[in-house]
Amino acid sequence: MPDAAWWNAHFARAEARARAAFRQTLGDGAENAREVEIGFLPRIDFKGRHLVTLRCIRCGSDRNVPRGVAWSLMSLDNYICAWCAVRG
Repeated sequence: MPDAAWWNAHFARAEARARAAFRQTLGDGAENAREVEIGFLPRIDFKGRHLVTLRCIRCGSDRNVPRGVAWSLMSLDNYICAWCAVRG
């Protein structure tokens, strides 16, 4: 079973890829604005993993996700959790 250091390194690589894709798609100005938005999200440390909290627009529940997920979204206001996405 991977430890917290392995997961943090994995999430850091995923975040770097998502952030680069975000920058390439929307530009540096949008990247700076998104960094500020993500900075205001509640941060959770769960078993040594650094997560942020996003609210699902369908079920209204809070979900703790890696920062890379926040970078991969076009808008933080339109997050749909995995449970709602599967249920359709």
